[in-house]
Amino acid sequence: MNKFTAMVTQIENIENLHLVSFEFGNQTIKMLSLELNELLEIESTAKLSVKSTNISIAKNFTGLISYANQLHAKVITVNNGRLLSSIQLSVEGFRFESVVTLEASLDMGLSDGDEVLVLIKCSEISVCG
Repeated sequence: MNKFTAMVTQIENIENLHLVSFEFGNQTIKMLSLELNELLEIESTAKLSVKSTNISIAKNFTGLISYANQLHAKVITVNNGRLLSSIQLSVEGFRFESVVTLEASLDMGLSDGDEVLVLIKCSEISVCG
């Protein structure tokens, strides 16, 4: 589980649906939720989490995509297993792990130091602790 801290910058509500924007270093992260933690308010900080299997990676990506969260990252290490690969990433000084298939890792030719785009659906971000 990847955990990191970010500051709330905007909260939009429509009935029981909430879209919360966070400042994460120089980047923005958005979270879509049916339930909203009562402690979340503009300029408060929150501990957020995302599963390693919910973090996708794009290398040399151009074009448009529907992911609300597109974070610039640097590959720290690539550990290719027999079926899956664990990719350690640096995003705004925080360490993230993405678990992808071995085939995807090899197809992208991921290696240490690569600049990549981390993609996370806004419904996959959650507030923890």
